[in-house]
Amino acid sequence: MILAALQFAGEVCCAQTRAADEVFPLGSLFPCGAYSVGSGPVLQANTDLLRFRPSGFNLLGPRYGDHNKTILQEAKAHSLRAIYTVGADVDFLKEKGLPKPIDELTADVTAQVNEVASDRTIAWWYLAQEELRTWRRDEMLYLERITEAIRKADPLHRPILMYDAGHRSSAEIALTGRYLDFAAKGSYVNYSGNVDRRAWLAASIQEEVEATRLAPRKLTPLLLPEMFQNAPAGRSSQIGRWVRHDVVRGLIEGASGLLIFSFARRSNFEDYETYFTAYRTITRILCGAGELGQALLLGENIRAAMVDLPNGPKDMSIEAFGKIRSVPAVGLRAIRHHGAVHVLLANSTGKEISGSLKGLSVDEPVWSLTIPSIGPESLKRTHFVLGPWGTLVVKAPSPK
Repeated sequence: MILAALQFAGEVCCAQTRAADEVFPLGSLFPCGAYSVGSGPVLQANTDLLRFRPSGFNLLGPRYGDHNKTILQEAKAHSLRAIYTVGADVDFLKEKGLPKPIDELTADVTAQVNEVASDRTIAWWYLAQEELRTWRRDEMLYLERITEAIRKADPLHRPILMYDAGHRSSAEIALTGRYLDFAAKGSYVNYSGNVDRRAWLAASIQEEVEATRLAPRKLTPLLLPEMFQNAPAGRSSQIGRWVRHDVVRGLIEGASGLLIFSFARRSNFEDYETYFTAYRTITRILCGAGELGQALLLGENIRAAMVDLPNGPKDMSIEAFGKIRSVPAVGLRAIRHHGAVHVLLANSTGKEISGSLKGLSVDEPVWSLTIPSIGPESLKRTHFVLGPWGTLVVKAPSPK
């Protein structure tokens, strides 16, 4: 108990010292971004950028190729921070080993960082080489030396992000996490063949959270949900419900940032606007210095909170990432922050579920809805109803 109290006191102290105008983990703003924003044809790119910040997003990037060259200028123009891509000219899928000595490669990256290191528009660094393989010695040497070079050249000590493959396990993420500041892998439920097994999202984020315990560095788990292909035939109307479920369940499991893959304008992607609208409904509430985002980052989790389900499945068996695990059918996270209790609920089944909450420090609560729901979702005092893939994000005053 003494250790737990000291740990909580340390977390509170750390939260109080985080800059109010910096994104997490250096600051206290909840980070929200999307890959490849503004990277299409000029007119379309400008249109996308104009609506990005008003939709709640605060991070521009990552971007690929030449589009990274204009990211700082556009971030400034639209009051955004940037995720800036750096990396030597190496293609590990084509190269057999390093194309030149590692010292020359690190010198290239050092020069890239030096060129922009004084620009405070940059919030995070992004490693150009993605999915580096832990079983390839040259790739791990590259990851070690390049991240070391970035940190030496950056006087502001900004965190470093690399994309890990969606099938990576916690052990693999912990290995790359020896050199990074984020646990960040794709959590693409539909793409992974789990359209009707959305509890897979919980297992995916749990792998990241477990990696944060295994890695020798402090890692921030990120939610990287999907937006790059059409819904299965006849199911586009369910996109809003899927997006809400995947984001809310990811936050319940411990994600401390949202980075959507991706806002690229892909050919024949007719569901683009449906996905964008669904995410925007959440990001305008979640991102930045909003009350919900602050609670998620800085609030105190109420450990005693639990879900009571008198009927229906309480747990679901999920086979993923080389193991079989049991995942609660209804995800729950309850947080106390600044005189309020925030509750996040997510039904990870395709059926309506009802039950009650227990262990909350709220007497006769009157809840107000934080994120809009779809369908029959309701929470009256402690009794809730959740439709298929339904979510509830609510708050109530905490007793004084």
